[in-house]
Amino acid sequence: MKALARSYCYWSGMDKEIERVARSCSSCSVNANENAKVEVHPWELPDGAWQRIHIDFAGPIKGQMILVIVDAYSKWTELFVTKTTTSTWVINKLRQLFTCFGLPVTLVSDNGSQFTSKEFEDFLREQGISHLTSAPYHPSSNGLAERGVQSMKQSLRKMSEDGGTLESKIQNFLIQYRRSPHSSTGVSPFEAMFGRPMRNTLTLMKKVPKNTSRNKRCVKRSFPIGTMVQYRNYQPGPKWFVGKVVKKIGQFNYLIKLRDGSTCKRHVDQMKRSYVNSIQGGVM
Repeated sequence: MKALARSYCYWSGMDKEIERVARSCSSCSVNANENAKVEVHPWELPDGAWQRIHIDFAGPIKGQMILVIVDAYSKWTELFVTKTTTSTWVINKLRQLFTCFGLPVTLVSDNGSQFTSKEFEDFLREQGISHLTSAPYHPSSNGLAERGVQSMKQSLRKMSEDGGTLESKIQNFLIQYRRSPHSSTGVSPFEAMFGRPMRNTLTLMKKVPKNTSRNKRCVKRSFPIGTMVQYRNYQPGPKWFVGKVVKKIGQFNYLIKLRDGSTCKRHVDQMKRSYVNSIQGGVM
């Protein structure tokens, strides 16, 4: 919370006030985690995002299961609500993610039947993904997924008195989690994954300069009065005609004089400088 607040604003005594608000939250106090335990399975940090992903199921929660997928490098988390936990369903969800992020090098899971089935193993083998499983009855061996499950459950418990569906609460958790700086990386999961901060409602507190790069590129391609240009022809005949610029209309449009004395208007994107004096059908 402190890191997220500091990235957008500052006021005197900010840290103490944030601590006071957090400590006075009854839902947070009731659902607080126990003291951190010693990491029993230290994983090496991958070289980049989406190289090793950890996967697990949480639930049942309100009669539904939640598939939890965590990227080891960025801590990016994906959550999917489901009433089925079959290998086929998991494979379909992984295919969706792979279209966005590509194929990971390694996938870590527990020994659930959906993760150890021949169908699942064949799928990973076909994709060239190495599969590692944690020790039976020892979920902390798959620590990243376990922590993702615990964070999600804790957040849902804190929102138990709020209205809305399970899906809406999960989306609320994800937006808060993905935009907040992570304690182990110093940046948000979103920024670690995509290399840029997430634009969100807090971003509106900052005045962001309007992106005018496209306009600047267009303005640089200008045609002074009297310039010979080729302009796009949209009638039967040659693709380009030659004419002379006689007037600039606004920022991007030009009036071009033809050989017969008539004129036509073209956008700067429909014009280019001419290095010839004539083109069949459009001679000056």
